[in-house]
Amino acid sequence: MCRAIGVSLFLSACFLLTGGTSSAGTTAWQQAIQTSEHLQDNGSFKDAEQVLLKLLLQEEMQLKPEDLAYTYNDLASIYQDQGRFLEAERSYRRAVAEWEKAGETHRAALA
Repeated sequence: MCRAIGVSLFLSACFLLTGGTSSAGTTAWQQAIQTSEHLQDNGSFKDAEQVLLKLLLQEEMQLKPEDLAYTYNDLASIYQDQGRFLEAERSYRRAVAEWEKAGETHRAALA
């Protein structure tokens, strides 16, 4: 629980301090994705999930369809790694729907 709060505070600080982008040009969305992928790679599935859920809660309306698709795909992967297959399927379906909204330039992601 304490670790999840720490990750949540870290993500919030990234959003507030960067104003959406860092000096290296990395957006808050990219930072959150990188953080969640790193946590997932290290087996911290709950923390990785919390990073993405917080991202979606704060930024879903501002994200482009392709970014939403990537986020939901990563979330589905986390659920799948935990054996939470119904949740994974829901998130994969949402990712596909967002990729379809993104248009022809992102169709390769659906292949």
